[in-house]
Amino acid sequence: MRFWLPLLLLCLAPALAAQKVDRVRSGFLSAPHGRPGTCAPYRVVFEAPAGSTAEVESRWGSVVLTRQVAVAGSPTQALIPVFVDPAVEVAVRVGEQQETFQPVLPPRLLPADYNRLYAAVFSRPAEAGRLVLPPEPGALAADYFETGEFFTDWRLFDGYDAIVLFNPDDVRLPAGSQRALAEFCSLGGSVFVAGSFRFGEQAGDLPAPGDPVPLVFSGVPVARYEYGAGAIYRADFAALRDSPSARKVIVDALFHHAWFGALKAPGGPPPARALPPAPFSYAHGPGAEPTPGFWFFGPAGLLLLACAVGPLALARAARLRALQALPALGSAVLAGGLALLQPPPESAVEAYALVQSGPRNDGPAALRAWVVAQPQWRRQWQVPLEAPGVRILPRPVAATGWPRWEVDVPLAAGWASRPGVRLAKARVGEVLFRDYAKRAREGSTEFAQEQALLLEWWLENNAWRGREATLAPAQEPANWGTWLGDGQVRLRGAVSVTAGRVEREN
Repeated sequence: MRFWLPLLLLCLAPALAAQKVDRVRSGFLSAPHGRPGTCAPYRVVFEAPAGSTAEVESRWGSVVLTRQVAVAGSPTQALIPVFVDPAVEVAVRVGEQQETFQPVLPPRLLPADYNRLYAAVFSRPAEAGRLVLPPEPGALAADYFETGEFFTDWRLFDGYDAIVLFNPDDVRLPAGSQRALAEFCSLGGSVFVAGSFRFGEQAGDLPAPGDPVPLVFSGVPVARYEYGAGAIYRADFAALRDSPSARKVIVDALFHHAWFGALKAPGGPPPARALPPAPFSYAHGPGAEPTPGFWFFGPAGLLLLACAVGPLALARAARLRALQALPALGSAVLAGGLALLQPPPESAVEAYALVQSGPRNDGPAALRAWVVAQPQWRRQWQVPLEAPGVRILPRPVAATGWPRWEVDVPLAAGWASRPGVRLAKARVGEVLFRDYAKRAREGSTEFAQEQALLLEWWLENNAWRGREATLAPAQEPANWGTWLGDGQVRLRGAVSVTAGRVEREN
């Protein structure tokens, strides 16, 4: 027994060393709240050698979000967006060692609801935000954070309807906050600021917000800045503090955006970044056509040359006339071997795009894209969270055959639209929306037949009481699909949507 016990411990030592994650201290920062199908901020606490580099992954089906973490000391913490779904996994890899586990999901799941908003509240200290803006069952759910913890990646805000920031002392927000707010708003989110903005970076290439529109909520002046499909509301902190109910001012402003300016909630399902209850489905086209390149034309030319010149050259020598077929045979074998070096054709990648924009033609816009690709395109969609450029968030869509994803693309620039049609009171112009969708499928409207499929889906989900919008065929810019990577990309159809708002006195 004394001999076997040390041997058993020696065998188990590598397994014990691989258990690096502190599962007690790791968890969703939004707990007990979470919105199914969206990302929520998740803190991973793990042990790793100082000076090493760890890779933290959030996996949901075919989507993998990755973040590189430089380990300065142990334990190390990493903040990563993790999908709120029972099938999600989190992995930590340090060198050749990896640990994968399923996180405990938040117990209170909050689906999108016109009558209940879900907000991330930042203040200093965090409890001050709870005192000013306490949650209310059925109307407002909120998570509370320190101002210095402000998220610098919009994907950590993915599940929220709104962001509330109390900044009376003009505290400077972390670098990257400005871009995160701009991307969140471009996708339709709203931000309420009590005080002022102070960012740790310059605006750079971010589109500017619209001109302020003065509003009044419960006697407090509030300025509304349009930002594409989203908006920023700003109030003076002293005026909010001295008001009879600061909470009512903030909640009224947030519902002002969520209800498109109306006094009552619209009908139908509310906009949400989670997978919609009625998913958009369509039949994909044919696979990618191979494109002949050098390794096709080169060997083919060599074969033709050998067949034309070789027999003539051998015919001049009487002893070699019996070998006249040798050049053709040898060059055919050589050409066949060289042809194997020709790379396979790129995979076909097809997409439909819904362009979410604001009233300004040159203002911010965002995409909700539906992507389908040949199975060999990629088995997993790897998204490095620190990668420069457009910060996308794909979500896997259950489907047979070709894999599919639904992708949110913030700050999508360059999209243009032709003159559109107006949706109001469930009618497009003077025609009921279902009749208009039928005409679009028949090709008798401003929309092409491919666009009509997406238009019909949007109308079925949004042409309800209180919903107004301008709909138009969208024209894609030349580099619209750079975030897709390689493949033969085809845009099947694109529709631009600008939500209408009710003009009223506050």
